[in-house]
Amino acid sequence: MVYVSSTHYEDAYQRIADTAATTAGASVLLFVSMDADALCALRILTSLFKRDSIAHKIVPVSNYAEITSMNQTLAQNQQIKSIVFLNCGAQTDVQDFVTLRDDLVVMVIDSHRPFNLYNVFWHEQVQCLDDGDVEKNMGELREAFEDIAFGDSSSGEDSDESEDEGSDQDNESRIGHKRGSSEMLGDLAKNDRQRRKRKTDLDPESFMRMQQQKAERRDARAAHQQMIQAYYAQGSYYGQSCAISTLMLAEQLGHPPSLDTVWWAVVGATSQHVLQHIDSDGYAEVVRRMRDLVRRVCPTASTTRLNIDGNARSSNTSESALGSSATVTSSSQALLDSQLGLPGQPDDPPQRENIDPFNP
Repeated sequence: MVYVSSTHYEDAYQRIADTAATTAGASVLLFVSMDADALCALRILTSLFKRDSIAHKIVPVSNYAEITSMNQTLAQNQQIKSIVFLNCGAQTDVQDFVTLRDDLVVMVIDSHRPFNLYNVFWHEQVQCLDDGDVEKNMGELREAFEDIAFGDSSSGEDSDESEDEGSDQDNESRIGHKRGSSEMLGDLAKNDRQRRKRKTDLDPESFMRMQQQKAERRDARAAHQQMIQAYYAQGSYYGQSCAISTLMLAEQLGHPPSLDTVWWAVVGATSQHVLQHIDSDGYAEVVRRMRDLVRRVCPTASTTRLNIDGNARSSNTSESALGSSATVTSSSQALLDSQLGLPGQPDDPPQRENIDPFNP
């Protein structure tokens, strides 16, 4: 399993911390998309790195070509042990842009969907933080992917259950190998020799049974291919905010949320709503999840309103006491009130041009 469930984010972080302990300099490289959600997630994640004394380097990126241009540097810099993708990397095969050394750990925190299946089901070095989409909805899709990626196209020639079990063991041995690696090619060659050997000395009954199994196998593979095609054909959409994911990571690591980290998470999630990456129902669910946390770190939230410029005022304080700098639009104030669990519903967000280089 190379995706990380929402209840075990700390496992992925611990792998980064363990590799950082063996390096004196900056061992973590962060590729950060230049959008509000990614930047808020960056603030939360780097606060964790600083607390744990993990040296890191931040590289802002606006497209995958910039990530590819860093690959040569990564290959030469053996000091880098971990790579983190913030709001990029989920929809494309990471191995197409980054050469995965054996000692390299990759963590992908990205709200872009759908996941590239090679990222979540192929290699244990790549860890994608799952918001529940993979674990709850992709059980059958995982079986289909592993059948297509790891199974033999002619594995229907297996003529008995013991041979099927042997094939399954071979498939398991391939999980974790880089595509095109010598280990992977060696496994394929070995299976081909075993398959040719099984074809000799077949009686007519065994031959007919083998042909029937081959037909059934072809039908099953065709169905699996259609399932995978349908998954990618559903189009692009967005999952859980990166900032929310990193806040959950901080909580699982035992770091109590502060007003700053909660605010960054709120801003990151709100940016998804403002840019129409999630609908009003999705945003309302985020508000419900965040309300108790906001009240815990800011007990005065029930009686205090925040202006968009960051100034606070009591709900019974006159507007004249704030001065002109504290003036905000009613729609912006309502949006902030909803984040804090205050009465009132936000107006519909203004129409904005949605330019997302990491959402093809």
